[in-house]
Amino acid sequence: FTRLTHAFTNRISDSASTLCRCVLGDTHCRVNLATYRLYGTITKVVDARTFEISALNGNAKLYQGGEIMITGGAAAGQSSEVRQGSGSQVSLYVPLTTTPAVGDAVRLTRGCDRTRKTCKEVFRNLLNFQGEPDLPGTDVMLAPGVSANG
Repeated sequence: FTRLTHAFTNRISDSASTLCRCVLGDTHCRVNLATYRLYGTITKVVDARTFEISALNGNAKLYQGGEIMITGGAAAGQSSEVRQGSGSQVSLYVPLTTTPAVGDAVRLTRGCDRTRKTCKEVFRNLLNFQGEPDLPGTDVMLAPGVSANG
């Protein structure tokens, strides 16, 4: 004996999400990351996780959720995820093991908030979007409704 509500809780697929399950640039996403990279130098070190970058020109917010890779200086080869961007300054979730210095070269890769709108409007990649933002949740499916008998 199976209850009707069990049909709504059974797993239908591996996962469903309103946000894209891809990682920007992976084999499912297929965005060419080279197109969304910016190269510059560190112009100010605020602390071990916060830096000002020359090439950002006030566009640091575009790199939130993206990656910074130090490509020159004592910290070369280290990378971390960008937590926040404002103006020409980025802050990292985790500080690098070696703090970079003013003048060190960096490579920034743009971030993705994994929404359908960003996939379509920013990356022009809607065909490879791996989310289901229009799929109703179980709260909608189990809500009382009008019966077929009136």
